[in-house]
Amino acid sequence: MTQFRNVYVVVAPSGTGKTTLNNRLLSDYPEHIEMSVSCTTRKIRPGETEGVNYHFVTKERFENLVSSHEMLEWANVHGNLYGTAIQEINRISLTGKKILLEIDYQGWKQAKKIISDAVAVFILPPSLEEMWRRLESRGTDSLQVRWKRLQSAKKEFESSNDYEFFIVNETIESAYNALSDLIIHGKSPPLSKDAALEMTRKFLFEFENAAWIKDIEKQVLEGKHE
Repeated sequence: MTQFRNVYVVVAPSGTGKTTLNNRLLSDYPEHIEMSVSCTTRKIRPGETEGVNYHFVTKERFENLVSSHEMLEWANVHGNLYGTAIQEINRISLTGKKILLEIDYQGWKQAKKIISDAVAVFILPPSLEEMWRRLESRGTDSLQVRWKRLQSAKKEFESSNDYEFFIVNETIESAYNALSDLIIHGKSPPLSKDAALEMTRKFLFEFENAAWIKDIEKQVLEGKHE
């Protein structure tokens, strides 16, 4: 394991407001915290900036980082490689700022084997139905894509024991206050781990038994688009 001070990992299923919370935190406290920029082998897109959106690298360079154990976590997503380089963590650490990692649950499973003292935070929705409503309200994803996001959320809830702290995004304001209190001021969120794990157990039971989820699955299997 490697010792890095002040590393904060924020993980959450789609529809829980993770990106909104993190962006506000970075905007309010630019002198205190910085987001780690991931590496990727995909091509840069119009409007993106090297070193801001991603570090764009060749596949050979990425694979060399992996083989030399210089990646904190990485994954192959639809043929492109994405991951967090340890060098990026070192760079931010030297500035004295807190380091924010916005990764998924699979990335955290890898990273926690390397970073021994990172603070891991899991953002929970107030309910599965509310999470689904938020996914619908985006208006950008098909029913099939939203269903995939819901199934991914199930896997994330199954891994909830991997986190130290939990925040329920009942409202953006309350969730933001809890997140900033933890990362900036070192104040633990009010929700205990035991209570959070009980929530995720109920969510997992709902996945298997709720009529509304079975109805969505039926629509997906029938090939409905909306």
